[in-house]
Amino acid sequence: MSASTRTSESSFSDRSPVARSYKRYLAKASLVMFAVIIVSALLSPLLYMVTTSFQQPSQIATAGAPIWPATPDVGTFEGNEYPIFTVTIDGATRQLMLIEPGRESSVFVDPSDPNATRIEWQGRWRTLEQSWRFSPLFENYTTVWSQLNFPRLLTNTFGIAALSTLGAVLSSILVAYGFARFRFPGRNVFFFILLGTIILPTQVTLLPQYVIFTWLGWNGTWLPLIVPHFFANAFNVFLLRQYFMTIPRELDESAISMGPGRFESCAASSFRSPSRRSRPSRCSTSSGPGTTSSCPFCTSGTSQNSSRCRSGSSSTTPCTRASRR
Repeated sequence: MSASTRTSESSFSDRSPVARSYKRYLAKASLVMFAVIIVSALLSPLLYMVTTSFQQPSQIATAGAPIWPATPDVGTFEGNEYPIFTVTIDGATRQLMLIEPGRESSVFVDPSDPNATRIEWQGRWRTLEQSWRFSPLFENYTTVWSQLNFPRLLTNTFGIAALSTLGAVLSSILVAYGFARFRFPGRNVFFFILLGTIILPTQVTLLPQYVIFTWLGWNGTWLPLIVPHFFANAFNVFLLRQYFMTIPRELDESAISMGPGRFESCAASSFRSPSRRSRPSRCSTSSGPGTTSSCPFCTSGTSQNSSRCRSGSSSTTPCTRASRR
């Protein structure tokens, strides 16, 4: 074995710098390729939607039509238009115009031939591939805008989406806060019944809902699309209840003792950022050596609450403000 061969093998060994850099490059390339595949799969429906919007109305139903916007390529012969096909003659592929289709033989004409020489081709012309020309139809957008009342459609969509979202958020917050904070008989039973509605198929409730909406006279209005969202969603209630249970109960109790009611405490818990949520802390109010007491007013971490910790002691130490996560 020559010295150059041994050097080459040692440079590409598992522990060599070249091998390590090659492995890192291969790992990065594999990750990028995997990401490109995932992104392409996610964006393919959007690409298909955009390309379809520029197609001719009959292109989707035409067999053998390309996926991009195109129209069948045609040529003019003796004042008439004829389709152009891709024909292989004597090993050469040519774009020829079919003027006389036949079962076993057909007659073609080369569109670029000024003499219009007839070419007889043996075979079934239906097996040939039709020639297509890239032709995006931009008029589709103006046609749709003129035929449909798009401003009205956008207004309906925005109104229904906004009101439904508002109703779902508000109702789910109230129900989840009640399950997380209030203690009442049968709370867990009612919560599990609520979770059981998640597995209830939509087809089961479709007909009863239609009967109820018809009885209420809501057919043909926005109400069936909006009002049901104001009665909470089981999945949203479950997620919000789990979130409320991560907030220490002392925060609500200290807030209620300071004046705000349950609704204000619910709103504060709902819109408090998890990164800025206060941890319950203890405030040391010393009335003598070795004696400390717990103060409920320091959980909010405000100077106003900290000043209230000074009651009931002759000498106090400054309150320790609630630490932030």
